Amino acid sequence: MNTDVREIRYLVYHDPRAFKFMFKNPQEDKRRLSAIIGRMIPYRIGIEFELFGSLVNLSGINKTDRKPNVRKKLSYEKSVNKAMIKRFNLVDYSEDNYNWKEKDELDGCLNEIRVSFKGTHQLNSLWNICKALNENCKIPSEKGGIHIHIDITELIEKYPNAKEYVGNYFSMKSQLSRIANIFGGYKGTYNKRGCKIENKGYWVNISHKNSVEFRIGALNFNYQTIIRWIISLSKMVTEVKTNLYNNVPNQKPNQNIKSEFSRLEQISLPWDNLTDCNMNTYYSQHNGTTIRIEGTNNSPASRYTLWA
Repeated sequence: MNTDVREIRYLVYHDPRAFKFMFKNPQEDKRRLSAIIGRMIPYRIGIEFELFGSLVNLSGINKTDRKPNVRKKLSYEKSVNKAMIKRFNLVDYSEDNYNWKEKDELDGCLNEIRVSFKGTHQLNSLWNICKALNENCKIPSEKGGIHIHIDITELIEKYPNAKEYVGNYFSMKSQLSRIANIFGGYKGTYNKRGCKIENKGYWVNISHKNSVEFRIGALNFNYQTIIRWIISLSKMVTEVKTNLYNNVPNQKPNQNIKSEFSRLEQISLPWDNLTDCNMNTYYSQHNGTTIRIEGTNNSPASRYTLWA
């Protein structure tokens, strides 16, 4: 008998450890289970934790004992990364300071721990990483934070100008307000409100790593809080991905596209040429380009704010 969808969703949000046993249950439809979880978290996720402490001691790698890795010529750091990937079932792992000591905390020096995971079986990875952070690391009283990366490699490979499109989408006031609501606001001062391409000084950074980086998360080691952020942010990325696919219908992959949000104009269009997409948002064709229009006045010759 298959588990109810609502129960599966509850486990994703609260405690994914049961999935290990559910995937081994012969009465559970594994494909269905994977599909439900995959719709909630469809992308590769990267998380950066800025904190006091390190997890190197959990790797089992002794810095002075490199004999097992001499033949492969692996550095100490790469040996640690490899061991941590295996231990926590991650896609990737790294730290800024593999020699972090307690005195570094006294000096106010932060360490950054980076993890990456993808797929239904790796929810346990995030759970176990959060547990390890709780047991081995500290949250600074004034510094620190969490940056969440959502992978958009697939989009960039199909549309070379996708970074500009995604960047302009997340620059919109409405989207920035949504991001603020997801994180419960931003109390820091380093990141400015806005979105830029390959610029880490803003709330959202379209990273050189082909990901959307959300930079205003308050540091915490709580699985339930972090997974809720990830699911909400993934929904936003899916929205912009769907908008791109739907609003550039004749665009062939690997051809340059013009971002529909790149330039603000004022134009006049007949109302019957507009397609209602959602509340106060309309789409039309203007000089052969799909355009996005925001406005509520339905008079035939009204002027609308156009993002072309």
